[in-house]
Amino acid sequence: MSYIIFLFFKYYNQGATKQIPYQKAVFSFVTLLFINLISIASFFISFKEIYFSSRIQSYAFFGVILAIIYFVINKFIPEQTVRDYDARDKNTKLHGWLLFFYVFISFIFLLITIIRLRHK
Repeated sequence: MSYIIFLFFKYYNQGATKQIPYQKAVFSFVTLLFINLISIASFFISFKEIYFSSRIQSYAFFGVILAIIYFVINKFIPEQTVRDYDARDKNTKLHGWLLFFYVFISFIFLLITIIRLRHK
């Protein structure tokens, strides 16, 4: 888990996000985790059973869930741990590309899940 956050950190440690690479890396990891959990859960749980009276309530509910996960990960994997991660591994660039393809496949899986839920 910390290595994936390190890969995101390495990506965000340049350009416009150079000021906040750790926060962006943790948020990207939490978002990716959330996308995967929602996609997998949608195959096993019918989300029609979960009822919110408005979209604002559903956004607030999932926002609170994301915030809790963010702060838990932020607590257990501190910024200094990610900054001190050994980047001398020659496969870091390859692992970055593999992470990119994993994110791409996760989004495709999410789109397939959304399409499948629309046709039910």
